Amino acid sequence: MDSGTLKKIPVMQQKNSETVFSSLQNSEKAGMKRVFWEMGFQEKTVRQETEQSLKRLGVDRIDLMQIHWPRPDSEIESAWTEMCRLMDEGKIRAVGVSNFNVSQLERIKKIRLPASLQPPYCVFRREIEKEILPWCRENNVGVICYSPMYYGLLAEKFDEERISKMACDDWRKRLPELNENHRVYCEFYDRFKKNCRRKQYEYRAACSFLGSGKPCSNRSNCWCKKTTADKRNSFRLQF
Repeated sequence: MDSGTLKKIPVMQQKNSETVFSSLQNSEKAGMKRVFWEMGFQEKTVRQETEQSLKRLGVDRIDLMQIHWPRPDSEIESAWTEMCRLMDEGKIRAVGVSNFNVSQLERIKKIRLPASLQPPYCVFRREIEKEILPWCRENNVGVICYSPMYYGLLAEKFDEERISKMACDDWRKRLPELNENHRVYCEFYDRFKKNCRRKQYEYRAACSFLGSGKPCSNRSNCWCKKTTADKRNSFRLQF
């Protein structure tokens, strides 16, 4: 749950928290773990927002709180320090960040290493592979990616007809994949879908080869087979 977009709309924020609390009660009955993303950046508002969220959600501790955007940059250290204090007080179990670059990560690392980083990541946005992912691996920081389906563009093909039916205020219309790079996107999507079907077929074939009628049976052996096959023919599309 990322309530950052509701920060300046108290009524919506309250209703959002009440809805989450209702879902939270159902999830506890089902034995599900509670994990939350809550926005708070400026030092003077971090504590206030945290305590208000705890009260609205009806819980004693937030499992994970992340800084949603590092804006303004000058507030990073002070806001992070306050989040760490709240963690030490037991009001937050773990603290993380989102959309930080390596330089900003190094700055907060001097105070406390984040438990998680949430960057955008998909086949169209692979910038984090150069520096951010190696940094997280080196520092043992968990990565929770957002927009893996690239705002829906990998879930279905946005051809000319699909684009014409988009709402006038749909911000995705500004994406380069729906403008100057639309032809490349369409070619990629067709090949991406074809390769996904092929990989799914290879996985099922491996299960059958190992004597497993269903993919869910004999999971460990099937995973080894799939991993071996991927090493021989790694799934990477080149343009």
